[in-house]
Amino acid sequence: MGSTSPPPGGQPSRLVKPPPPPAESPEAARARLNQQLQKFEDNREDEALTEEKVQAAKSEAAAAQQRCSDARRNLELLDSSVRRRFQMPDGSVRRLTEEERQKRIDEANQQIKENCNP
Repeated sequence: MGSTSPPPGGQPSRLVKPPPPPAESPEAARARLNQQLQKFEDNREDEALTEEKVQAAKSEAAAAQQRCSDARRNLELLDSSVRRRFQMPDGSVRRLTEEERQKRIDEANQQIKENCNP
């Protein structure tokens, strides 16, 4: 409010300087803000992917542990001196031949090797 008359109440006048211009143009500030927002979103996506990978690894570890337990239990049954009857994939039940028994023992040992921690 420019005026040529003195301030009221006998106060001395003072020169008021306008505020300095912005350090950067509004367009540059908007572009910088958009870059920061994009970086934030990228980081959130990375964190979400990392969490998914962690959960998948935990799930796989649990499944491997279950396979390990199953293989050890099967090996125990196959190694016992009692000749047990086993249910076949078609639902029938019969005793295994020595060759079948040995094959299943080998499969159980392989499962243990692949899924059990040493």
